[in-house]
Amino acid sequence: MTSLAGRVTVVSLAVALGSVGCSGNINGPGDTPNPGGMPTPGMPNPGGGPGTPGGGPGTGGPGTPGASTPAGMFPALPGHTPMRRLTRSQYNNTIHDLLGITGDTAGDFGVDEEDAGFASNDRAPLTQGQLEKYQQAAESLADKAVANLATLMKCAPGAAEADCVDQFVRGFGKRALRRPLADAEVARYKTLYMTGRTGGDLSSGISLVLSAILQSPYFLYRVELGDPAMASKDGLALTSYEVATRLSYFLTDSTPDDALLAAADSGKLRTPDGIGAEAQRLLGSDKARDTLVSFYEQWLGIQDLLTVEKDAMAYPMFNPVIRSAMRDEVLELVDQVTRLGDGKLATLLTSHTSYLRGPIYPLYGLPMQGNAGGSILHKVDLPADQRAGIFTTAGVIAEYGHADQSSPVGRGLLVSERLLCIVPADPPPGVAANVPPPDPNVPTRVRFEKHRTDPQCAACHQLMDPLGVTFENYDGIGRYRTADGGKPVDPSSMLKGTKASDGPVKNAIDLITRLSTADEVKSCFTRQMFRYALGHAEADRDQPIVAAGVDALGKTGRIPDLMIAIATAPAFRTRIPLDLK
Repeated sequence: MTSLAGRVTVVSLAVALGSVGCSGNINGPGDTPNPGGMPTPGMPNPGGGPGTPGGGPGTGGPGTPGASTPAGMFPALPGHTPMRRLTRSQYNNTIHDLLGITGDTAGDFGVDEEDAGFASNDRAPLTQGQLEKYQQAAESLADKAVANLATLMKCAPGAAEADCVDQFVRGFGKRALRRPLADAEVARYKTLYMTGRTGGDLSSGISLVLSAILQSPYFLYRVELGDPAMASKDGLALTSYEVATRLSYFLTDSTPDDALLAAADSGKLRTPDGIGAEAQRLLGSDKARDTLVSFYEQWLGIQDLLTVEKDAMAYPMFNPVIRSAMRDEVLELVDQVTRLGDGKLATLLTSHTSYLRGPIYPLYGLPMQGNAGGSILHKVDLPADQRAGIFTTAGVIAEYGHADQSSPVGRGLLVSERLLCIVPADPPPGVAANVPPPDPNVPTRVRFEKHRTDPQCAACHQLMDPLGVTFENYDGIGRYRTADGGKPVDPSSMLKGTKASDGPVKNAIDLITRLSTADEVKSCFTRQMFRYALGHAEADRDQPIVAAGVDALGKTGRIPDLMIAIATAPAFRTRIPLDLK
Protein backbone atom coordinates (compact mmCIF):
# COMPACT_ATOMS: atom_id res chain seq x y z
CA MET A 1 0.00 0.00 0.00
CA THR A 2 1.08 3.61 -0.58
CA SER A 3 2.84 5.10 2.43
CA LEU A 4 1.16 7.85 4.50
CA ALA A 5 3.75 10.37 3.38
CA GLY A 6 3.14 9.38 -0.21
CA ARG A 7 -0.61 9.68 0.18
CA VAL A 8 -0.27 13.23 1.51
CA THR A 9 1.81 14.13 -1.53
CA VAL A 10 -0.66 12.61 -3.95
CA VAL A 11 -3.61 14.25 -2.19
CA SER A 12 -1.90 17.60 -2.73
CA LEU A 13 -1.51 16.81 -6.41
CA ALA A 14 -5.14 15.80 -6.70
CA VAL A 15 -6.35 18.94 -4.93
CA ALA A 16 -4.28 20.99 -7.36
CA LEU A 17 -6.45 19.66 -10.17
CA GLY A 18 -9.28 21.79 -8.83
CA SER A 19 -7.75 24.78 -10.57
CA VAL A 20 -6.86 23.02 -13.77
CA GLY A 21 -8.86 23.60 -16.90
CA CYS A 22 -12.23 23.56 -15.21
CA SER A 23 -13.61 26.14 -17.60
CA GLY A 24 -13.78 23.61 -20.39
CA ASN A 25 -11.39 25.58 -22.56
CA ILE A 26 -7.70 25.04 -22.09
CA ASN A 27 -5.45 28.04 -21.83
CA GLY A 28 -2.53 28.01 -24.15
CA PRO A 29 -0.60 30.42 -26.34
CA GLY A 30 -2.98 33.12 -27.46
CA ASP A 31 -5.56 32.48 -24.74
CA THR A 32 -6.61 34.47 -21.73
CA PRO A 33 -4.07 33.88 -18.91
CA ASN A 34 -5.01 31.54 -16.09
CA PRO A 35 -2.70 32.14 -13.11
CA GLY A 36 -3.98 29.09 -11.28
CA GLY A 37 -4.32 26.80 -14.25
CA MET A 38 -2.34 24.12 -16.05
CA PRO A 39 1.37 23.82 -15.23
CA THR A 40 3.74 24.56 -18.06
CA PRO A 41 4.39 21.43 -20.19
CA GLY A 42 7.52 19.72 -19.00
CA MET A 43 7.19 21.07 -15.46
CA PRO A 44 4.66 19.02 -13.44
CA ASN A 45 4.32 19.77 -9.78
CA PRO A 46 3.80 16.55 -7.82
CA GLY A 47 3.20 17.64 -4.26
CA GLY A 48 1.36 20.89 -4.74
CA GLY A 49 -0.85 23.10 -6.81
CA PRO A 50 0.50 24.68 -9.95
CA GLY A 51 3.10 27.04 -8.61
CA THR A 52 1.65 26.83 -5.11
CA PRO A 53 2.84 24.00 -2.83
CA GLY A 54 -0.17 22.26 -1.42
CA GLY A 55 -2.43 24.62 -3.36
CA GLY A 56 -6.12 23.97 -3.16
CA PRO A 57 -9.03 24.53 -5.48
CA GLY A 58 -9.23 28.00 -6.89
CA THR A 59 -5.73 29.07 -5.86
CA GLY A 60 -4.07 31.45 -8.23
CA GLY A 61 -6.02 34.64 -7.71
CA PRO A 62 -9.52 35.98 -8.06
CA GLY A 63 -11.54 34.62 -10.94
CA THR A 64 -9.69 31.33 -11.19
CA PRO A 65 -12.16 28.47 -11.71
CA GLY A 66 -12.09 26.17 -8.72
CA ALA A 67 -13.82 23.03 -7.54
CA SER A 68 -16.58 25.08 -5.93
CA THR A 69 -17.43 26.93 -9.13
CA PRO A 70 -21.04 26.19 -10.15
CA ALA A 71 -21.49 23.80 -13.05
CA GLY A 72 -22.52 25.52 -16.26
CA MET A 73 -20.63 28.73 -15.44
CA PHE A 74 -18.40 28.15 -18.46
CA PRO A 75 -20.60 27.70 -21.56
CA ALA A 76 -19.18 26.14 -24.69
CA LEU A 77 -18.03 28.62 -27.30
CA PRO A 78 -18.99 27.58 -30.84
CA GLY A 79 -16.01 26.64 -32.95
CA HIS A 80 -13.47 26.78 -30.14
CA THR A 81 -11.54 23.75 -28.95
CA PRO A 82 -12.74 22.53 -25.55
CA MET A 83 -10.51 20.89 -22.98
CA ARG A 84 -11.88 17.40 -22.50
CA ARG A 85 -11.53 15.19 -19.45
CA LEU A 86 -11.49 11.45 -20.13
CA THR A 87 -14.95 9.94 -20.25
CA ARG A 88 -15.70 6.85 -18.21
CA SER A 89 -15.27 4.51 -21.17
CA GLN A 90 -12.04 6.25 -22.20
CA TYR A 91 -10.70 5.98 -18.65
CA ASN A 92 -11.57 2.27 -18.46
CA ASN A 93 -10.07 1.52 -21.87
CA THR A 94 -6.94 3.54 -21.10
CA ILE A 95 -6.37 1.79 -17.78
CA HIS A 96 -6.78 -1.58 -19.49
CA ASP A 97 -4.26 -0.69 -22.20
CA LEU A 98 -1.75 0.75 -19.74
CA LEU A 99 -2.02 -1.71 -16.86
CA GLY A 100 -3.98 -4.69 -18.15
CA ILE A 101 -6.63 -4.12 -15.47
CA THR A 102 -10.18 -4.78 -16.67
CA GLY A 103 -13.57 -3.83 -15.31
CA ASP A 104 -15.38 -0.59 -14.65
CA THR A 105 -12.60 1.24 -12.84
CA ALA A 106 -14.40 4.56 -13.50
CA GLY A 107 -17.66 3.39 -11.98
CA ASP A 108 -17.59 5.91 -9.12
CA PHE A 109 -16.78 8.98 -11.21
CA GLY A 110 -20.37 10.00 -11.85
CA VAL A 111 -22.24 10.55 -15.10
CA ASP A 112 -20.29 11.93 -18.04
CA GLU A 113 -21.15 15.45 -19.09
CA GLU A 114 -22.55 15.68 -22.61
CA ASP A 115 -21.85 18.22 -25.34
CA ALA A 116 -23.93 18.08 -28.53
CA GLY A 117 -25.27 14.65 -27.61
CA PHE A 118 -21.97 12.91 -26.85
CA ALA A 119 -19.91 12.49 -23.67
CA SER A 120 -17.27 15.19 -23.57
CA ASN A 121 -16.64 16.40 -19.99
CA ASP A 122 -15.62 19.82 -21.26
CA ARG A 123 -17.55 22.41 -19.23
CA ALA A 124 -18.26 21.82 -15.56
CA PRO A 125 -15.42 22.15 -13.03
CA LEU A 126 -14.39 19.18 -10.95
CA THR A 127 -15.73 19.07 -7.43
CA GLN A 128 -13.73 18.12 -4.38
CA GLY A 129 -15.71 14.88 -4.21
CA GLN A 130 -14.79 13.99 -7.78
CA LEU A 131 -11.13 14.68 -7.09
CA GLU A 132 -11.26 12.30 -4.16
CA LYS A 133 -12.79 9.62 -6.40
CA TYR A 134 -9.94 10.04 -8.88
CA GLN A 135 -7.43 9.81 -6.03
CA GLN A 136 -9.03 6.66 -4.62
CA ALA A 137 -9.13 5.02 -8.03
CA ALA A 138 -5.52 5.93 -8.76
CA GLU A 139 -4.27 4.53 -5.45
CA SER A 140 -6.27 1.31 -5.85
CA LEU A 141 -5.08 0.81 -9.44
CA ALA A 142 -1.48 1.49 -8.48
CA ASP A 143 -1.58 -1.08 -5.69
CA LYS A 144 -3.09 -3.68 -8.06
CA ALA A 145 -0.52 -2.96 -10.76
CA VAL A 146 2.56 -3.31 -8.54
CA ALA A 147 1.36 -6.71 -7.36
CA ASN A 148 2.90 -7.93 -10.63
CA LEU A 149 5.92 -5.65 -10.65
CA ALA A 150 8.06 -7.76 -12.98
CA THR A 151 5.48 -7.50 -15.75
CA LEU A 152 4.92 -3.81 -15.10
CA MET A 153 8.56 -2.71 -15.19
CA LYS A 154 10.17 -5.27 -17.51
CA CYS A 155 13.76 -4.43 -16.54
CA ALA A 156 16.73 -6.31 -17.94
CA PRO A 157 18.15 -8.96 -15.58
CA GLY A 158 20.76 -7.47 -13.29
CA ALA A 159 19.88 -3.86 -14.21
CA ALA A 160 20.47 -1.26 -11.51
CA GLU A 161 17.37 -0.11 -9.66
CA ALA A 162 17.96 3.53 -10.60
CA ASP A 163 18.12 2.62 -14.29
CA CYS A 164 14.95 0.56 -14.01
CA VAL A 165 13.09 3.40 -12.34
CA ASP A 166 14.29 5.91 -14.94
CA GLN A 167 13.23 3.57 -17.75
CA PHE A 168 9.82 3.01 -16.15
CA VAL A 169 9.12 6.70 -15.53
CA ARG A 170 10.03 7.63 -19.10
CA GLY A 171 8.30 4.67 -20.74
CA PHE A 172 5.12 4.51 -18.71
CA GLY A 173 4.98 8.28 -18.43
CA LYS A 174 5.08 8.67 -22.20
CA ARG A 175 2.26 6.18 -22.70
CA ALA A 176 0.10 7.56 -19.88
CA LEU A 177 0.62 11.27 -20.54
CA ARG A 178 0.62 10.67 -24.29
CA ARG A 179 3.88 12.51 -24.97
CA PRO A 180 7.56 12.20 -23.97
CA LEU A 181 8.37 13.52 -20.51
CA ALA A 182 10.84 16.36 -20.16
CA ASP A 183 13.94 15.68 -18.05
CA ALA A 184 12.56 17.96 -15.33
CA GLU A 185 9.39 15.89 -15.16
CA VAL A 186 11.37 12.66 -14.97
CA ALA A 187 13.42 14.09 -12.12
CA ARG A 188 10.31 15.06 -10.18
CA TYR A 189 8.68 11.66 -10.57
CA LYS A 190 11.93 9.99 -9.52
CA THR A 191 11.99 12.20 -6.45
CA LEU A 192 8.44 11.09 -5.76
CA TYR A 193 9.61 7.49 -6.17
CA MET A 194 12.28 8.03 -3.51
CA THR A 195 9.63 9.45 -1.18
CA GLY A 196 7.65 6.23 -1.46
CA ARG A 197 10.79 4.09 -1.36
CA THR A 198 11.90 5.54 1.98
CA GLY A 199 10.95 3.06 4.66
CA GLY A 200 9.39 0.78 2.06
CA ASP A 201 10.49 -1.16 -0.98
CA LEU A 202 10.57 -0.89 -4.75
CA SER A 203 6.85 -1.56 -5.01
CA SER A 204 6.00 1.28 -2.62
CA GLY A 205 7.96 3.77 -4.69
CA ILE A 206 6.54 2.65 -8.02
CA SER A 207 3.02 2.58 -6.60
CA LEU A 208 3.35 6.22 -5.56
CA VAL A 209 4.64 7.21 -9.01
CA LEU A 210 1.79 5.36 -10.68
CA SER A 211 -0.77 6.96 -8.40
CA ALA A 212 0.62 10.43 -9.13
CA ILE A 213 0.67 9.91 -12.90
CA LEU A 214 -2.92 8.65 -12.86
CA GLN A 215 -3.94 11.87 -11.10
CA SER A 216 -1.93 14.16 -13.33
CA PRO A 217 -3.96 16.72 -15.29
CA TYR A 218 -2.03 15.52 -18.34
CA PHE A 219 -3.52 12.06 -17.81
CA LEU A 220 -7.06 12.98 -16.80
CA TYR A 221 -7.42 15.66 -19.45
CA ARG A 222 -6.72 15.51 -23.16
CA VAL A 223 -4.34 18.44 -23.15
CA GLU A 224 -4.05 20.37 -26.41
CA LEU A 225 -1.82 23.44 -26.23
CA GLY A 226 -0.79 23.46 -29.87
CA ASP A 227 2.49 24.65 -31.34
CA PRO A 228 2.87 28.44 -30.94
CA ALA A 229 5.43 28.41 -33.74
CA MET A 230 2.71 27.22 -36.14
CA ALA A 231 -0.05 29.72 -35.42
CA SER A 232 -2.18 31.09 -38.25
CA LYS A 233 -5.49 32.86 -38.79
CA ASP A 234 -7.09 29.41 -38.67
CA GLY A 235 -5.73 28.49 -35.25
CA LEU A 236 -2.79 26.68 -33.69
CA ALA A 237 -1.45 23.50 -35.24
CA LEU A 238 -1.46 20.62 -32.77
CA THR A 239 1.79 18.90 -31.95
CA SER A 240 2.27 15.39 -33.34
CA TYR A 241 1.53 13.89 -29.92
CA GLU A 242 -1.67 15.91 -29.58
CA VAL A 243 -2.75 14.69 -33.03
CA ALA A 244 -1.94 11.13 -31.96
CA THR A 245 -4.08 11.55 -28.85
CA ARG A 246 -7.00 13.06 -30.73
CA LEU A 247 -6.78 10.34 -33.38
CA SER A 248 -6.54 7.49 -30.90
CA TYR A 249 -9.46 8.53 -28.71
CA PHE A 250 -11.55 9.12 -31.84
CA LEU A 251 -10.80 5.76 -33.46
CA THR A 252 -10.12 3.43 -30.50
CA ASP A 253 -11.64 5.25 -27.49
CA SER A 254 -8.32 4.82 -25.72
CA THR A 255 -4.77 6.11 -25.35
CA PRO A 256 -2.31 5.97 -28.30
CA ASP A 257 -0.57 2.63 -28.76
CA ASP A 258 3.20 2.30 -29.21
CA ALA A 259 2.96 2.35 -33.01
CA LEU A 260 0.99 5.60 -32.98
CA LEU A 261 3.44 7.21 -30.56
CA ALA A 262 6.28 6.07 -32.83
CA ALA A 263 4.52 7.75 -35.76
CA ALA A 264 4.36 10.93 -33.67
CA ASP A 265 8.07 10.58 -32.82
CA SER A 266 8.95 10.39 -36.51
CA GLY A 267 6.82 13.34 -37.59
CA LYS A 268 4.52 11.19 -39.76
CA LEU A 269 1.44 12.73 -38.17
CA ARG A 270 2.22 16.16 -39.59
CA THR A 271 0.76 15.21 -42.99
CA PRO A 272 -2.69 14.03 -44.10
CA ASP A 273 -1.13 10.94 -45.70
CA GLY A 274 0.63 9.99 -42.49
CA ILE A 275 -2.53 10.50 -40.42
CA GLY A 276 -4.57 8.61 -42.99
CA ALA A 277 -2.23 5.62 -42.86
CA GLU A 278 -2.50 5.45 -39.07
CA ALA A 279 -6.26 5.93 -39.21
CA GLN A 280 -6.56 2.98 -41.60
CA ARG A 281 -4.42 0.85 -39.28
CA LEU A 282 -6.42 1.74 -36.19
CA LEU A 283 -9.80 1.17 -37.86
CA GLY A 284 -8.60 -2.26 -38.98
CA SER A 285 -7.61 -3.28 -35.46
CA ASP A 286 -9.73 -5.00 -32.83
CA LYS A 287 -9.45 -1.84 -30.71
CA ALA A 288 -11.69 -0.02 -33.17
CA ARG A 289 -14.61 -1.98 -31.73
CA ASP A 290 -14.31 0.07 -28.53
CA THR A 291 -14.89 3.35 -30.35
CA LEU A 292 -17.73 1.87 -32.40
CA VAL A 293 -19.41 0.71 -29.19
CA SER A 294 -18.96 4.15 -27.65
CA PHE A 295 -20.19 6.08 -30.70
CA TYR A 296 -23.19 3.90 -31.52
CA GLU A 297 -24.36 3.60 -27.91
CA GLN A 298 -24.39 7.38 -27.67
CA TRP A 299 -25.76 8.03 -31.16
CA LEU A 300 -28.62 5.58 -30.60
CA GLY A 301 -29.08 6.65 -26.98
CA ILE A 302 -28.91 3.12 -25.59
CA GLN A 303 -26.25 3.61 -22.90
CA ASP A 304 -28.76 2.60 -20.22
CA LEU A 305 -30.32 -0.33 -22.10
CA LEU A 306 -29.06 -2.77 -19.44
CA THR A 307 -31.12 -0.96 -16.80
CA VAL A 308 -34.30 -0.15 -18.76
CA GLU A 309 -37.37 -1.20 -16.78
CA LYS A 310 -40.69 -2.44 -18.15
CA ASP A 311 -44.02 -3.22 -16.52
CA ALA A 312 -43.84 -6.85 -15.40
CA MET A 313 -47.54 -7.37 -16.06
CA ALA A 314 -47.34 -6.01 -19.60
CA TYR A 315 -44.02 -7.64 -20.52
CA PRO A 316 -43.22 -10.57 -18.19
CA MET A 317 -40.42 -11.87 -20.46
CA PHE A 318 -38.42 -8.63 -20.20
CA ASN A 319 -35.61 -9.23 -17.70
CA PRO A 320 -31.85 -8.59 -17.28
CA VAL A 321 -30.96 -11.60 -19.44
CA ILE A 322 -33.10 -10.27 -22.29
CA ARG A 323 -31.66 -6.76 -21.92
CA SER A 324 -28.11 -8.08 -22.07
CA ALA A 325 -28.85 -10.10 -25.21
CA MET A 326 -30.49 -7.05 -26.81
CA ARG A 327 -27.41 -4.94 -26.17
CA ASP A 328 -25.11 -7.65 -27.49
CA GLU A 329 -27.13 -7.82 -30.70
CA VAL A 330 -26.93 -4.08 -31.35
CA LEU A 331 -23.22 -3.83 -30.67
CA GLU A 332 -22.35 -6.93 -32.68
CA LEU A 333 -24.40 -5.67 -35.62
CA VAL A 334 -22.65 -2.29 -35.74
CA ASP A 335 -19.24 -3.95 -35.47
CA GLN A 336 -20.00 -6.55 -38.13
CA VAL A 337 -21.22 -3.90 -40.57
CA THR A 338 -18.86 -1.01 -39.83
CA ARG A 339 -15.57 -2.76 -39.11
CA LEU A 340 -15.87 -6.30 -40.47
CA GLY A 341 -18.40 -5.86 -43.28
CA ASP A 342 -18.87 -3.46 -46.19
CA GLY A 343 -18.90 -0.48 -43.82
CA LYS A 344 -21.86 1.17 -45.54
CA LEU A 345 -24.36 3.33 -43.72
CA ALA A 346 -27.12 1.99 -45.96
CA THR A 347 -26.30 -1.57 -44.89
CA LEU A 348 -26.45 -0.59 -41.24
CA LEU A 349 -29.87 0.96 -41.77
CA THR A 350 -31.46 -1.69 -44.01
CA SER A 351 -29.78 -5.09 -43.53
CA HIS A 352 -32.05 -8.03 -42.72
CA THR A 353 -29.13 -9.85 -41.11
CA SER A 354 -28.52 -9.64 -37.38
CA TYR A 355 -26.69 -11.46 -34.58
CA LEU A 356 -28.71 -13.13 -31.84
CA ARG A 357 -28.20 -15.34 -28.85
CA GLY A 358 -30.62 -17.60 -27.01
CA PRO A 359 -32.75 -15.32 -24.85
CA ILE A 360 -34.19 -13.18 -27.65
CA TYR A 361 -35.03 -15.82 -30.25
CA PRO A 362 -38.61 -16.08 -28.87
CA LEU A 363 -38.92 -12.29 -28.94
CA TYR A 364 -38.15 -12.37 -32.65
CA GLY A 365 -40.53 -15.29 -33.15
CA LEU A 366 -37.71 -17.63 -34.17
CA PRO A 367 -36.83 -21.15 -33.02
CA MET A 368 -34.20 -21.22 -30.30
CA GLN A 369 -30.52 -21.69 -31.11
CA GLY A 370 -28.11 -22.26 -28.23
CA ASN A 371 -29.04 -22.22 -24.56
CA ALA A 372 -31.01 -19.41 -22.97
CA GLY A 373 -28.07 -17.97 -21.09
CA GLY A 374 -25.46 -18.64 -23.75
CA SER A 375 -22.99 -16.00 -24.87
CA ILE A 376 -22.57 -17.21 -28.47
CA LEU A 377 -24.07 -14.89 -31.08
CA HIS A 378 -25.48 -16.54 -34.19
CA LYS A 379 -25.76 -14.83 -37.55
CA VAL A 380 -29.45 -14.81 -38.43
CA ASP A 381 -31.50 -13.63 -41.42
CA LEU A 382 -34.59 -11.91 -40.04
CA PRO A 383 -37.91 -11.73 -41.91
CA ALA A 384 -37.52 -9.00 -44.53
CA ASP A 385 -41.07 -7.78 -44.00
CA GLN A 386 -40.48 -7.31 -40.26
CA ARG A 387 -36.92 -6.08 -39.70
CA ALA A 388 -34.44 -3.88 -41.50
CA GLY A 389 -31.29 -2.52 -39.91
CA ILE A 390 -30.28 -1.09 -36.60
CA PHE A 391 -33.42 1.00 -35.98
CA THR A 392 -35.67 -2.08 -35.94
CA THR A 393 -33.53 -4.16 -33.56
CA ALA A 394 -35.42 -5.13 -30.43
CA GLY A 395 -32.96 -3.28 -28.19
CA VAL A 396 -33.35 0.09 -29.90
CA ILE A 397 -37.13 -0.34 -30.12
CA ALA A 398 -37.35 -1.30 -26.43
CA GLU A 399 -35.23 1.67 -25.38
CA TYR A 400 -37.72 3.97 -27.06
CA GLY A 401 -40.87 2.36 -25.72
CA HIS A 402 -42.86 3.20 -22.61
CA ALA A 403 -42.89 0.85 -19.64
CA ASP A 404 -46.27 -0.60 -20.60
CA GLN A 405 -46.72 0.28 -24.29
CA SER A 406 -45.06 1.53 -27.45
CA SER A 407 -44.07 5.18 -27.92
CA PRO A 408 -44.70 6.87 -31.26
CA VAL A 409 -43.34 10.11 -29.83
CA GLY A 410 -40.08 8.64 -28.53
CA ARG A 411 -39.40 6.67 -31.70
CA GLY A 412 -40.26 9.65 -33.88
CA LEU A 413 -37.91 11.81 -31.86
CA LEU A 414 -35.16 9.21 -32.33
CA VAL A 415 -35.47 9.36 -36.12
CA SER A 416 -35.83 13.13 -36.17
CA GLU A 417 -32.81 13.87 -33.99
CA ARG A 418 -30.42 11.06 -34.91
CA LEU A 419 -31.10 10.61 -38.64
CA LEU A 420 -32.31 14.04 -39.75
CA CYS A 421 -30.67 16.29 -37.11
CA ILE A 422 -33.99 18.07 -36.59
CA VAL A 423 -34.34 18.82 -32.89
CA PRO A 424 -37.83 19.88 -31.79
CA ALA A 425 -38.20 22.80 -29.42
CA ASP A 426 -38.75 22.15 -25.73
CA PRO A 427 -42.40 21.89 -24.66
CA PRO A 428 -44.01 25.18 -23.59
CA PRO A 429 -43.92 25.86 -19.83
CA GLY A 430 -46.72 24.20 -17.96
CA VAL A 431 -47.56 21.63 -20.61
CA ALA A 432 -48.24 18.27 -18.97
CA ALA A 433 -46.49 15.43 -20.77
CA ASN A 434 -49.09 12.87 -19.78
CA VAL A 435 -48.89 9.53 -21.57
CA PRO A 436 -52.34 8.16 -22.42
CA PRO A 437 -52.78 4.84 -20.58
CA PRO A 438 -53.07 1.60 -22.57
CA ASP A 439 -56.56 0.70 -23.71
CA PRO A 440 -57.27 -2.81 -25.02
CA ASN A 441 -59.92 -1.39 -27.34
CA VAL A 442 -58.10 1.66 -28.74
CA PRO A 443 -54.87 1.51 -30.80
CA THR A 444 -51.86 3.43 -29.53
CA ARG A 445 -51.83 5.54 -32.67
CA VAL A 446 -55.34 6.80 -31.99
CA ARG A 447 -54.70 7.51 -28.32
CA PHE A 448 -51.67 9.65 -29.20
CA GLU A 449 -53.53 11.71 -31.82
CA LYS A 450 -54.27 14.36 -29.17
CA HIS A 451 -50.67 15.59 -29.32
CA ARG A 452 -51.23 16.80 -32.85
CA THR A 453 -54.58 18.44 -32.20
CA ASP A 454 -53.53 20.34 -29.07
CA PRO A 455 -52.27 23.76 -30.29
CA GLN A 456 -49.55 23.82 -27.62
CA CYS A 457 -48.19 20.44 -28.72
CA ALA A 458 -48.94 20.36 -32.43
CA ALA A 459 -45.85 22.11 -33.81
CA CYS A 460 -43.42 19.52 -32.46
CA HIS A 461 -45.67 16.46 -32.59
CA GLN A 462 -46.57 17.04 -36.22
CA LEU A 463 -42.86 16.55 -36.84
CA MET A 464 -42.21 13.57 -34.55
CA ASP A 465 -45.42 11.55 -34.53
CA PRO A 466 -45.68 10.86 -38.29
CA LEU A 467 -42.20 9.35 -38.09
CA GLY A 468 -42.92 7.42 -34.90
CA VAL A 469 -46.22 5.81 -35.92
CA THR A 470 -44.40 3.90 -38.66
CA PHE A 471 -42.92 1.80 -35.82
CA GLU A 472 -46.32 0.74 -34.46
CA ASN A 473 -45.71 -2.82 -35.67
CA TYR A 474 -43.43 -3.15 -32.61
CA ASP A 475 -44.65 -3.25 -29.04
CA GLY A 476 -42.92 -1.75 -26.00
CA ILE A 477 -40.13 -4.35 -25.99
CA GLY A 478 -39.64 -4.63 -29.74
CA ARG A 479 -41.78 -7.65 -30.56
CA TYR A 480 -43.40 -7.58 -33.98
CA ARG A 481 -47.18 -7.33 -33.94
CA THR A 482 -49.97 -6.98 -36.49
CA ALA A 483 -52.75 -5.91 -34.08
CA ASP A 484 -53.02 -3.26 -31.37
CA GLY A 485 -56.02 -2.12 -29.38
CA GLY A 486 -58.19 -4.79 -30.93
CA LYS A 487 -57.58 -3.56 -34.47
CA PRO A 488 -55.00 -4.16 -37.22
CA VAL A 489 -51.92 -1.98 -36.84
CA ASP A 490 -51.77 0.97 -39.24
CA PRO A 491 -48.09 1.98 -39.61
CA SER A 492 -48.59 4.08 -42.73
CA SER A 493 -47.57 7.71 -42.70
CA MET A 494 -46.03 10.58 -44.66
CA LEU A 495 -42.33 11.45 -44.75
CA LYS A 496 -41.54 15.16 -44.90
CA GLY A 497 -38.31 17.11 -44.58
CA THR A 498 -36.15 15.63 -47.34
CA LYS A 499 -35.65 16.87 -50.88
CA ALA A 500 -35.84 13.59 -52.73
CA SER A 501 -37.39 11.04 -50.39
CA ASP A 502 -40.60 12.71 -49.21
CA GLY A 503 -43.88 10.96 -49.76
CA PRO A 504 -46.15 8.23 -48.38
CA VAL A 505 -44.48 5.43 -46.43
CA LYS A 506 -45.98 2.06 -45.59
CA ASN A 507 -44.15 1.28 -42.35
CA ALA A 508 -40.84 1.64 -40.51
CA ILE A 509 -38.98 -0.53 -43.01
CA ASP A 510 -40.18 1.64 -45.89
CA LEU A 511 -39.33 4.80 -43.91
CA ILE A 512 -35.77 3.73 -43.02
CA THR A 513 -35.14 2.39 -46.54
CA ARG A 514 -36.07 5.78 -48.00
CA LEU A 515 -33.95 7.62 -45.45
CA SER A 516 -30.94 5.36 -46.03
CA THR A 517 -30.31 7.07 -49.39
CA ALA A 518 -31.34 10.60 -48.39
CA ASP A 519 -28.71 13.32 -48.60
CA GLU A 520 -30.10 14.81 -45.40
CA VAL A 521 -29.33 11.60 -43.50
CA LYS A 522 -25.77 11.44 -44.87
CA SER A 523 -25.24 15.03 -43.79
CA CYS A 524 -26.75 14.42 -40.34
CA PHE A 525 -24.73 11.24 -39.74
CA THR A 526 -21.57 13.13 -40.69
CA ARG A 527 -22.39 15.87 -38.21
CA GLN A 528 -23.02 13.28 -35.50
CA MET A 529 -19.63 11.70 -36.19
CA PHE A 530 -17.97 15.13 -36.13
CA ARG A 531 -19.49 15.87 -32.72
CA TYR A 532 -18.23 12.56 -31.38
CA ALA A 533 -14.74 13.11 -32.79
CA LEU A 534 -14.26 16.76 -31.78
CA GLY A 535 -16.40 16.96 -28.66
CA HIS A 536 -18.52 19.94 -29.63
CA ALA A 537 -21.27 20.98 -32.01
CA GLU A 538 -20.26 22.18 -35.43
CA ALA A 539 -19.95 25.93 -35.97
CA ASP A 540 -19.45 28.01 -39.12
CA ARG A 541 -15.69 27.55 -39.02
CA ASP A 542 -16.18 23.77 -38.87
CA GLN A 543 -18.04 23.54 -42.17
CA PRO A 544 -14.95 22.51 -44.23
CA ILE A 545 -14.35 19.40 -42.10
CA VAL A 546 -18.06 18.54 -42.15
CA ALA A 547 -18.13 19.04 -45.92
CA ALA A 548 -15.13 16.73 -46.34
CA GLY A 549 -16.94 14.04 -44.36
CA VAL A 550 -20.17 14.45 -46.32
CA ASP A 551 -18.21 14.20 -49.57
CA ALA A 552 -16.45 11.01 -48.47
CA LEU A 553 -19.67 9.38 -47.30
CA GLY A 554 -21.44 10.45 -50.48
CA LYS A 555 -18.78 8.92 -52.72
CA THR A 556 -18.52 5.48 -51.16
CA GLY A 557 -21.30 5.27 -48.58
CA ARG A 558 -18.75 3.81 -46.16
CA ILE A 559 -18.61 4.91 -42.52
CA PRO A 560 -14.84 4.18 -42.18
CA ASP A 561 -14.18 6.49 -45.14
CA LEU A 562 -16.16 9.21 -43.38
CA MET A 563 -14.09 8.73 -40.20
CA ILE A 564 -10.82 8.90 -42.13
CA ALA A 565 -11.99 12.05 -43.95
CA ILE A 566 -12.63 13.73 -40.60
CA ALA A 567 -9.28 12.58 -39.21
CA THR A 568 -7.30 13.86 -42.22
CA ALA A 569 -9.04 17.22 -42.56
CA PRO A 570 -6.87 20.26 -41.65
CA ALA A 571 -9.20 21.25 -38.80
CA PHE A 572 -8.66 17.90 -37.09
CA ARG A 573 -5.02 18.82 -36.41
CA THR A 574 -5.78 22.39 -35.32
CA ARG A 575 -7.06 23.95 -32.13
CA ILE A 576 -8.95 27.22 -31.92
CA PRO A 577 -7.85 29.49 -29.01
CA LEU A 578 -10.40 31.55 -27.13
CA ASP A 579 -9.25 34.90 -28.49
CA LEU A 580 -9.15 33.90 -32.18
CA LYS A 581 -11.82 35.96 -33.92
